Amino acid sequence: MARAHQHFEFINVSPRAPGKPQTAERRKIRSHCMRGRNRRNPSAWLPENDMFPDHPVVEPNASLPSSEQEGSQFPTVTRVQSPLLSLPCLVDFAVEVDNESLRLLATVFPGAMSAFSLARFRLPSHFKSSQWSDWLLSDRAYVYFILAVCAVIQEFLLATQRSKHTMLCIRTAISQLNKTLSIHNTSLSNANIANVIALTLAALVANDHLSMSIHGNGLRRMVYLRGGFESFRGNPQILVVLSRIDLCVTLSSGQGPYFPRSDPVGLLHDLIKPHPQACLSLYSRQPVIHILDARLVPIFLDLQYLAWRINTATRARSEGIQEDEVHAGICVAQYRLWQLQGTMSDILGECLRVAMLSFLTTMFSLMNKRIGYDHATNQLRVLCCAIEVSTQQLHPVML
Repeated sequence: MARAHQHFEFINVSPRAPGKPQTAERRKIRSHCMRGRNRRNPSAWLPENDMFPDHPVVEPNASLPSSEQEGSQFPTVTRVQSPLLSLPCLVDFAVEVDNESLRLLATVFPGAMSAFSLARFRLPSHFKSSQWSDWLLSDRAYVYFILAVCAVIQEFLLATQRSKHTMLCIRTAISQLNKTLSIHNTSLSNANIANVIALTLAALVANDHLSMSIHGNGLRRMVYLRGGFESFRGNPQILVVLSRIDLCVTLSSGQGPYFPRSDPVGLLHDLIKPHPQACLSLYSRQPVIHILDARLVPIFLDLQYLAWRINTATRARSEGIQEDEVHAGICVAQYRLWQLQGTMSDILGECLRVAMLSFLTTMFSLMNKRIGYDHATNQLRVLCCAIEVSTQQLHPVML
């Protein structure tokens, strides 16, 4: 009821006909009566229990070892079940929001938060935090950014054109960002990093390469001023999202990674801290034929092993792999593959390198709808067409 006064208006009646409103006021009454009606709900085509259906990873065809290590032995992050969006009308956000914004937060925000997670695999995790919801209650700018990205995602799901409401949300969010960046002691806070991540995600979903490049470069600058990835020690959730934004933007636009790593494995064990047995290279035990560049072999086998472990855990509903290990495996693989960019000596090796990068995107989706990656799609198509598939030895590799 605290916000009821914002939608309360007096109606002028006609002096000639007491008790009857004027013509212009009738339209206002009709508009208020129809508010919230006849609107398409983006969650209508997503049943509540089918938001993230079981969907095993497609793995390369090969025999793999059956042994695996279970569990994770690093300190757990606080797991808080936030009731934030169960009753959005009763939540006191950091700023007052209208009915349209409340509807966006209630229907789109949960799916947006799961865009880069592994929720559909239902893997056990110690990797959860309520910070993404808590900022809605304490950070004014964050509220505007989340509304902007939710509006863009809704248009993406409904396949509609950019609306005035979405443009207003984006302009308001950028205006708030400029204000917060002018405050020296909070300009590089985790919440501000999340704000720019939201802008970059919105541009990625909308396939707006220019905005994506601008926001991505700003994000890279902020992370650099923070001290790099190491500054997120103790908050691996942001680290994972940054690496995932890096992957998506690179495959979509063709530019280099924003956060190149010279030692991705060291970064993984220092900051994400997966189980020691995660992502072990199997190249000494499992030969891979027809791959001329030996540098690709351990990466290929690691991804093969990771996919096998995910499929096994998903089908058996066991705790054979933690969500943290999957995030770590994706993070290490993408940076190792980027280190090989421009160094491949044959077309087949480059085709396999791009294919493995594209394979990583199958781990996540946006409310059951895949985001498009134009550059990777075109590059992979050209490379596949350039390979002479009539060669008998290349059939299993191309498959």
